[in-house]
Parts: sequence; C-alpha cells; structure tokens
Amino acid sequence: MKATKEQTKNESNFDKSDLSGEKKIKRNPEIEKLMFLFNSLTNEMKKNPTKERLEELKSIDEKIHSCITTQPF
Repeated sequence: MKATKEQTKNESNFDKSDLSGEKKIKRNPEIEKLMFLFNSLTNEMKKNPTKERLEELKSIDEKIHSCITTQPF
C-alpha cells in the first residue's frame, strides 16, 4: 500500500529509534537548550530570588513559547 504525502509528513516528525516500540516526537534542540536554562535559573531563584533573574526567566519563557508556536509540524 502506498503512503500518502500526509502520512509520510506525519511519520517524519517521529523518532523511530525508541526501543520500546513507541514512536517519540523529535525534540527541538533550541527548545531543549532554553528549557535547560529555564530550569537552571528556576533553581537559582529558589536559592536567591532577584528581580534580574525574574526578568531573565520571563524572557526565556517567552522565547520557549515563541519556538513552540512557530515550530512546524
């Protein structure tokens, strides 16, 4: 049976290397980096909250949302 263009497109969004047999969505490296920064900064905020860190957290959060909303599917 021949795959349609839509099926092929949808399948290309998945990583088939998962050994459990389940398909995993490929991760966007830019979002991964921003999430790591966000989590690190959140941990620092718990220890020593500052206004500058809060502003930086807000900026990173906006970048993450921007990446998610503009990411092609």
